[in-house]
Amino acid sequence: MDLANFDLASDAEAGTTFHLANPRNGQPLFQEDGTPITIGIKGVDSPTFRAKAREQAARRRDMNSSGVGPEITEEFVTRETVELLATCTFEWSGIVCDGQPVEFSTEAAERLYSRFFWMREQADAACSNRNLYGRPVPQPQPSADQAAHA
Repeated sequence: MDLANFDLASDAEAGTTFHLANPRNGQPLFQEDGTPITIGIKGVDSPTFRAKAREQAARRRDMNSSGVGPEITEEFVTRETVELLATCTFEWSGIVCDGQPVEFSTEAAERLYSRFFWMREQADAACSNRNLYGRPVPQPQPSADQAAHA
């Protein structure tokens, strides 16, 4: 098995697009015209994710060394998670909020991920799921002798 098949950084940087699901029943969400509502996001192994995570860690370290370290509250963790996911989000389609289409931007992603926990939760799950990124890895095939005895 060639380990190059597991080049997670480049696959995660290319990202994936996931279909946003209804938070009440798990069914896929669609626009009025039947087009899927989707979000494009990079994975945890992407250079984008890792750079933002390092930036956040450095900021916390700097705050701690100056004696004004952050109090690690639920709000603090949520803010950092929202910032990280918004940085990794690179597109969306069909997002409407309060009756208005929402054009994609990192700032818009931060607003929506802050407001809608279920949306943030789905983005986080997609970002963390390595199975969604890259090409399928070839499965080992049994030898002719093994197949004959199966």
